[in-house]
Amino acid sequence: PAAPTLQSVDDTGFVIAATAGQEYSIDNVNWQSGGAFGGLEPNKEYVVYSRLLTTDVYLTGDSREVLRVTTSRRPISGGVAIIGSGRYGETLTADVSAVNTASLSYEWVSGDAVIGTGAAYTVTAEDMGQPIALRVSGVGDYTGTLTSPSIVGQKAANGATPAPAVQNKTGSTVTLVTVSGCEYSMDKVNWQDSAVFTGLSPVYTYTFYQRYKATDTHIVGAVSAGTRVTTLKNTVGAPAAPQGQTTT
Repeated sequence: PAAPTLQSVDDTGFVIAATAGQEYSIDNVNWQSGGAFGGLEPNKEYVVYSRLLTTDVYLTGDSREVLRVTTSRRPISGGVAIIGSGRYGETLTADVSAVNTASLSYEWVSGDAVIGTGAAYTVTAEDMGQPIALRVSGVGDYTGTLTSPSIVGQKAANGATPAPAVQNKTGSTVTLVTVSGCEYSMDKVNWQDSAVFTGLSPVYTYTFYQRYKATDTHIVGAVSAGTRVTTLKNTVGAPAAPQGQTTT
């Protein structure tokens, strides 16, 4: 048989210029007179066989390899999304369930900068307020790139604290037990870093609150329950030693 000419090829098949009086096969079992072969795998080499057809005076000819064709790599398609809210410390994961292949490479990007690789990414302090997107590319038999919608890195929520504990008190001062990262208040409006409150009135009941302070990576925490504290009576100093005024 004469060798055919390859006319076109893509990721699903190819077309050859069929010659009259010949038939073709890619498995040496199933034969066709046309030159179009479809429903094939991407990036795979196929061997084309040909033989002369039976005529009034000739039997079917012997099968011969006449051409080798490699299909194209297949473009990936589908949708890519990020699972997660983007809060600090959260591990984001890739949702690629709609993509037409499991053979992918992953890049987490912020603008044009690649900030991570792999199917998961943990949000860092540098991501606060910055866009985060997932870019996946086909590998092996697949080609092309898909990019997810962006999310924005956000501060994480601070946990609540228990009501503050009292370390010491006097008639004019209350000292609370210091908790790392906390701030303190008597009215839930004005807050201070110090756990020491001064200038208080004696024998008066005050209520104290605490919460975690806002940081570069966390929003301010919820206000704790209040702790009621009654200051002590002021201590009166010892009088001077008495002096005699008259004697008899």
